[in-house]
Amino acid sequence: MLNDGQLTLSENVADLGGIAASLQVVSNMSNPDYKAYFERNAEMWKFTTTKELAAYLSKKDVHSANKIRVNCTIVNFPQFYETFGIKIGDGMYGAPEDRVSIW
Repeated sequence: MLNDGQLTLSENVADLGGIAASLQVVSNMSNPDYKAYFERNAEMWKFTTTKELAAYLSKKDVHSANKIRVNCTIVNFPQFYETFGIKIGDGMYGAPEDRVSIW
């Protein structure tokens, strides 16, 4: 099941902005714990639903599915790659030229 990119665009941008802003705050800490940051972010979006509700939401909700909100957002930030040692060929790798930045 796919999300409708036109339907979710504004919220996808908001998710990118939220991660960018909160990563700026974490980066200014004396000893930033990016691993804890990314793990807590993923935990926050845990969600169990039925296939039927997920299918309905994918067509009606202005938010992407929670899994998308986590996985497709964090891959745009270098701290994610550095923290988890993500490299070319890894499943969550995205080439730098394909990463999205809103500011």
